[in-house]
Amino acid sequence: MPSPARFATPSATPRHVVVTTRPASPMPRIWWVADLMRWMSRAKRRSAKRQHADVHGAESAAAVSQLDAAVDPDELERKAAFERLDNLGRCIADVESSGEKVFRALVNTRVSLLNILSPAF
Repeated sequence: MPSPARFATPSATPRHVVVTTRPASPMPRIWWVADLMRWMSRAKRRSAKRQHADVHGAESAAAVSQLDAAVDPDELERKAAFERLDNLGRCIADVESSGEKVFRALVNTRVSLLNILSPAF
């Protein structure tokens, strides 16, 4: 532990640094604005390039995927399987719809028969 005499004497080297938020000159602010303007123009250019690439990339990707599908027999088989699966789903939906219609018709017939057979007072 340091001696008590050391606490009493002021040290020759400062142990803290003063930080100010006020700039020494207006120059750093001007450079900051210039950097911001450069960054914004760069961001706009990048965005325009991406949009241009997306438009032309989608067209070329569709053409490439069609060529790949024509060349790759596994891809053709996969697409055919998905088409069959979609057709099967539509058929199942049609059967369910027809089944509901038949059930409603049976219920209506039952109601009609009960109305006929029940005595009317």
